[in-house]
Amino acid sequence: MLPEHSFHQTIANTLSDKRYFENIVDKGFLDSFPEKVENAFQNVRLSYRTELLQMRMTGLNVFGSCVALLGVFDKEEDYDTVISFRKQFYGNPVMQQSGICWTRPFIGHITLAYLGRELNHTERLMLESAVNEVNVAFDLSEVTV
Repeated sequence: MLPEHSFHQTIANTLSDKRYFENIVDKGFLDSFPEKVENAFQNVRLSYRTELLQMRMTGLNVFGSCVALLGVFDKEEDYDTVISFRKQFYGNPVMQQSGICWTRPFIGHITLAYLGRELNHTERLMLESAVNEVNVAFDLSEVTV
């Protein structure tokens, strides 16, 4: 089991990098933005459930800016819960006015590390090789979070 406060699962991405500066900082919303996001989260309504969402881990992957542990939902209702959350969050008019929108499909993952900078071609190949070695060496199919 992962430590409770260590890694994170991104369900809805707000704004990062240039989009954050263009839509929040440059427009003077820096002070009010956290409250707007909190309000959008509070307006999300999901079916009551007693079970935690569970993902079965399938292997490591390198995204553009991070290394992540990929996961899949074995229960369709777990996936549907995440999609419902995202639809409501991104459908919030205040989020839409802030430039926050659904830009990519949901890929179940837990972010393990951010790269911190753009990797050059050689560094990316080395990282991909290391990730492949880990995926071959470990059977993660029995790991559920």
